Amino acid sequence: MVSFMADVIGIRDDMYIGKGNAYMREVADSVSQGYAAGILEQRPTLVNLQCDIDHPTQSMADAMHLIQHFGSLEDLKGKKIAMSWAYSPSYGKPLSVPQGIIGLMTRFGMDVVLAHPQGYEVMPEVEAVALKNAAAAGGSFSKTGSMAEAFQDADIVYPKSWAPFNAMEKRTELYGNRDMDGISALEQELLAQNAKFKDWECTEELMNLTKDRSALYMHCLPADITGVSCEQGEVAASVFDRYRDPLYFEASYKPYIIAAMIFLAKIQDPVGKLAWLLQRNQQRIA
Repeated sequence: MVSFMADVIGIRDDMYIGKGNAYMREVADSVSQGYAAGILEQRPTLVNLQCDIDHPTQSMADAMHLIQHFGSLEDLKGKKIAMSWAYSPSYGKPLSVPQGIIGLMTRFGMDVVLAHPQGYEVMPEVEAVALKNAAAAGGSFSKTGSMAEAFQDADIVYPKSWAPFNAMEKRTELYGNRDMDGISALEQELLAQNAKFKDWECTEELMNLTKDRSALYMHCLPADITGVSCEQGEVAASVFDRYRDPLYFEASYKPYIIAAMIFLAKIQDPVGKLAWLLQRNQQRIA
């Protein structure tokens, strides 16, 4: 999906494994060629709204939420975050959120734990990035097949459903071949696979395993809430309700992240421009 706003292009292509990010880069190259040829008066800013590899606007909004919650970027170092798969009655949710989280939070020296049942692995190249980041920043990246183990003494938990990497590769191939019967069969296969792991739910019992029994619960929204949006889902209603306001704060940072990305792309000296704006000290238009 490509959307245009003035001289900004927002691109989202998160469902086609091995193709989404490559497509975005192809669009970027085409835009650059159009600008170099004089066809475009200026080179539009391209914003990755979500792709098969990453969800940068979400993961950076999540980072901003954590910075605000814990006090500073430096205060994130050593904090344990559990990025865990959780059950969903739907299928085909993108891998970009968990991949974005393990790829970004390891840069801050956090102890990142990826938890999922067997068969729900993420892209190996993203895991390699997480390991490299953790080594450079003094944090850690580990994996477990136990949601309880991931939640143990965690400062932050992020239970979120996603589809198996191999299944998403297969789905990309089926869509490419316009094999809709194959898509329907794969959907039923994935729903049956998900149903084997209904106990992967963020419950009060699991939250009690976290640090001081009060870890920050996070989700990119909308969440599958047990007894509310579905019969059984990713998170118990009592847990979700307790963190409703923090979740809305988490979501509120995304427009600012997108604006910051556009600002950085448009302004040659962003630090100087921000200092000038602060010095002007003019009230914003209401």
